[in-house]
Amino acid sequence: MDGPFGIAFFDTLAATLDPPADLSVRVDQRPDPAVPGETVTFTVTVTNHGPADAADTGVTFTLPTGATLVSATSGQGTCESTGGAVECEMTPLTIGGLGTVEIELTAPGRSRELPGDGRHR
Repeated sequence: MDGPFGIAFFDTLAATLDPPADLSVRVDQRPDPAVPGETVTFTVTVTNHGPADAADTGVTFTLPTGATLVSATSGQGTCESTGGAVECEMTPLTIGGLGTVEIELTAPGRSRELPGDGRHR
């Protein structure tokens, strides 16, 4: 999935599945498009469609160059920042279950604010 500026934010969905589970992933971004220098929120939702529970499920979200992580939370586990990426657990996902991760970052680039008194020169 490409984010603003053509950068792939969502990198990996990792799961240990035995027997296999059918997982779907949805990534929502607010605002869309992102504004350089402003906060962007990504909500990652993973749904388990069965036929089995999904143990050890998680996502790895790669931050774009120049972005600053503000926060990362998982509704089913913990998130950890690991040098340019965020790794979040969402385990276990039972059949029909949803796992969510919310990641806030400051978009790369300069904000649109003008320096000084804000008047264009």
